[in-house]
Amino acid sequence: MEMTLKPEAIISQIKLLGVPELQNLREIINTELASRAEDAPAKIFLNTEKYFDKNPNRAGGGWTKNVIRLDKSQNNGYSIIGNFKKNNVEDVYIANRLYLDCENIGSYNYPTRNRIYNLFTVTSDSKNPVNILAQGNEKDWLRVIWQAAEEFWSGH
Repeated sequence: MEMTLKPEAIISQIKLLGVPELQNLREIINTELASRAEDAPAKIFLNTEKYFDKNPNRAGGGWTKNVIRLDKSQNNGYSIIGNFKKNNVEDVYIANRLYLDCENIGSYNYPTRNRIYNLFTVTSDSKNPVNILAQGNEKDWLRVIWQAAEEFWSGH
C-alpha cells in the first residue's frame, strides 16, 4: 500500500522540530538527493566560441543563451526567452537543454550585419559535445529556430 503525503502536513510537522532534529533531517535529505544525482542531467563545461565563432574572442560580437521558451507574440529575438551565457569563457551547460548561439560575422573594425544562429544541445561526448539542431541566417533564422525548438520540446 502506497502512502501519499500531503505537503501541508509535512510542513506542519517540520515546524515542530528543534534545531538538532532539523539538522539531522537536512543531512538525510542531502544524502537522498545525492543518491538521486545520477538521474540528473549531465553538466558540461564548454566555451561555445570554440565551436561557432570564426573570429577569436567574439571580435565581431555574438552571444549564447539558454532557451527556456518561446514568446510568439514577439516577432524578433525577444521571442527567445532565456538567460545569456558568459562570453569567451568556459561555462556550465546542461545536457539535453536548448541553447542558441549568435555569431556576428566581421570584426570590431569591420562589423557586418551578417549573423549565423545555431540552436543546439550539448552531450557528454568529449569528442563532439555540441549537437546542432538548426542553423539560420539573418533572413530566416527566427522561423527556423522556432520550428526546431518546438520539435525538440515535443520529443522531450
